[in-house]
Amino acid sequence: MTLPLEGIKILDFSNLLPGPFCTMTLADFGAEIIKVERPHTGDFTRRNKRMFNAVNRNKKSITVDLKDEQEIEFIKQMIKECDVLVEGFRPGVMARLGLDYQEVSKINNQIIYCSISGFGQTGPLRTVPGHDVNYLALSGALSISGDPAGPPAPWGGVQVADLTSAMYAVTSILAALRNRDLNGQGDFIDVSITDTVLAWMGPRIASYYDQGKPNKENFLTTGAYGAFETKDHEYIALGSLEDHFFENLCHSIGRTELLNEEKYKTWPLRSQNAKTLNPIIEEELLKKPLAEWLEIFDKNDVPSCKVNEIGELPQVESFIERDLFENYGTGEGEYFVKYPVKFENLSVQSPKEAAKLGENNSEYSKNLKGVKNT
Repeated sequence: MTLPLEGIKILDFSNLLPGPFCTMTLADFGAEIIKVERPHTGDFTRRNKRMFNAVNRNKKSITVDLKDEQEIEFIKQMIKECDVLVEGFRPGVMARLGLDYQEVSKINNQIIYCSISGFGQTGPLRTVPGHDVNYLALSGALSISGDPAGPPAPWGGVQVADLTSAMYAVTSILAALRNRDLNGQGDFIDVSITDTVLAWMGPRIASYYDQGKPNKENFLTTGAYGAFETKDHEYIALGSLEDHFFENLCHSIGRTELLNEEKYKTWPLRSQNAKTLNPIIEEELLKKPLAEWLEIFDKNDVPSCKVNEIGELPQVESFIERDLFENYGTGEGEYFVKYPVKFENLSVQSPKEAAKLGENNSEYSKNLKGVKNT
């Protein structure tokens, strides 16, 4: 079956996480991704084999010295044949190289040019450096992170800002390609990592005002919801927000008297009184091991699951059944997490290990002067 983005050629100047995750996703759909890397060193994440593979599968790699005018000319020749250009430099860098959208669109006026930067191509912070924690901070997301009773916690576990921007870049590129199909015009896409997190904050902002602008502790603390320790020192996640799920939970843990207490009658009340409710739930869960609770909750229709650690993920039955992993090596952790959405009538690329640095130089330079084959 033909892949949906087959025939789409993308020149990828991005490094680290946001841009590479974006182009990897487009590669999953069949786009030809040509990753442009520095000679000798390449993408910074090449220092970590598993990390690099995790966001650079199904791509080709060429090495180009962007300070060399001859090699810039080689890139300009490639641009003529490309549908999309993705770059993740600080604003102004591509202009200094003569590869900004204004110049590139003169070479190929149908190209989709996507710039991913921390704070966008305009505004007072456009040239300020940043990382995930900075974008979370400015967007307000960091203020509601970590312990409800503690300070902002910069260790969220997943690079939310970087990955949010990557997915907005994907959807924007797909929309621009469709728009080009309709009217024949290319486009410039300005993705601000911070702005994308702010967009994800939309529902939380609305909830904050709906709840009367509560402090962090009251805003984040939820009754009968969270991770609770069991007798065997494992953790189980419970999500009994709705009244019927809370009722099921109370029956499951043998504390049906909680249903008669006015302060636990509704979700808002249970959250207001979470400091007294959650310790009761924790006390009961400590009486039985995880496996026993999972069986009980399953029978009683309570939203629950084990809190898995990273090393346990390949053994999770649900993930195995849904065919989410693909090994690329025999070492520990040497596997891809495949594109996670299932289609009935659409194919996704089988994941292949990331290309070696400069592996595809000769493929693209055979008819052009400039690029070095090392």
